[in-house]
Amino acid sequence: MGILNCTPDSFFDGGVRTTLSAQLQHCERMIAEGAEIIDIDGYDAYVPLEAAENLSVYRFIDNDSVYLTPNMTYKPRMMRKPRDVLVNGSAAILSLKEGQSPLTERELRFFATNEYREFYRTARNRQTRSLNVDSNSVFFFGRLANERAINI
Repeated sequence: MGILNCTPDSFFDGGVRTTLSAQLQHCERMIAEGAEIIDIDGYDAYVPLEAAENLSVYRFIDNDSVYLTPNMTYKPRMMRKPRDVLVNGSAAILSLKEGQSPLTERELRFFATNEYREFYRTARNRQTRSLNVDSNSVFFFGRLANERAINI
């Protein structure tokens, strides 16, 4: 894991990487050195409870039976939303129909396979721009009919 520090705090780099170019070069170096995750300082935000309660996503705060997927991506994938976490507009919140059992780990892994991604590209008519998860494309996220039929 690499850490990109851009704001004055206890891990601040002293202003060494103040330009976007310098920050990108540092990220590229960390990736070349094997970092699979880059923690971008100041990216996560803490919202006061009073402000959070007014957000439409607040109704999902205690619900860990909903799933998150990136809004714009060429590589769809999905994860369970952690309890007590709000999400911004960069992730779509997907919920199950009433009475459905939670997705299995195998089903969650399926959404990141090349097989699913090929299906998703076809379903989106092979558009050349980012694949948007919106009212038109959320439809294409479904359940595996037969988990044993898929080699994940």
